[in-house]
Amino acid sequence: MTNCTATSSNPPTTTTTRPPTTTTTAPAGCSTKTVYKAKNGACVASYVDGTGDVDCGQLPSAMKPVSVLNPGNDPYQLDSDGDGVGCESG
Repeated sequence: MTNCTATSSNPPTTTTTRPPTTTTTAPAGCSTKTVYKAKNGACVASYVDGTGDVDCGQLPSAMKPVSVLNPGNDPYQLDSDGDGVGCESG
C-alpha cells in the first residue's frame, strides 16, 4: 500500500448533495394555491376528477393533511369539521 501510514485514521470526506424530497409551495398556475396548502406542496387542483371534485381519497398520503387557508372557502369540502385542516383521517 502506498501513501498509507499507521497514524492516518480519518477516511477522506465526500459531500453528497441530495435534491429536496418535498416542496413547500404549489406550482405556478395552481388554481387552488390560495385555498389549499398540501403537506408536500403539491397542487390539490391537479386531482380534480371527472365530476369537477376532489375527495381526500384521491390525494396521495404525502399530501395529507391539507391546510385549508380559509375554512369558509372550501370548494372541495376537504375540511369536514371546519378547523382549517382537511383530510385529517388519511
